[in-house]
Amino acid sequence: MKAEADAVNFSVKDASGSKNYRIEVPAAAGKPQDLGFKMSDTAAALAALHWAPGFYSATNMAVNSVEHKTSSVQFPYYLVNMTGTVGGSAQPLYAVVLENGELVRPTEVSTTAGPPTAKSKTAPKKSKS
Repeated sequence: MKAEADAVNFSVKDASGSKNYRIEVPAAAGKPQDLGFKMSDTAAALAALHWAPGFYSATNMAVNSVEHKTSSVQFPYYLVNMTGTVGGSAQPLYAVVLENGELVRPTEVSTTAGPPTAKSKTAPKKSKS
């Protein structure tokens, strides 16, 4: 993972290759919502765990850490660092949860194709005359 000011870049590998993602915190805080509770590290972690399996096609999800980012940003948000199984291996995954409960969807910035699969071709046998 490479972190920039209000952005996270990371890769996820699956059977078809690597997908490179970028999560950028938007310039606006999102629409106000009455959640009925104050957003917290725990609420952000639960929101991320609920959302991430569908987005990343991941299983065996676990939260490693939650950072409440409040300095040098236009508005606070939660960066959730998770581990999940994608393509048969455990990988780091990320989610950004805004204080109003909205999740910021990662953008796929490029895809690196996996190694080409070998196709077995049987060459026709030449007959000797």
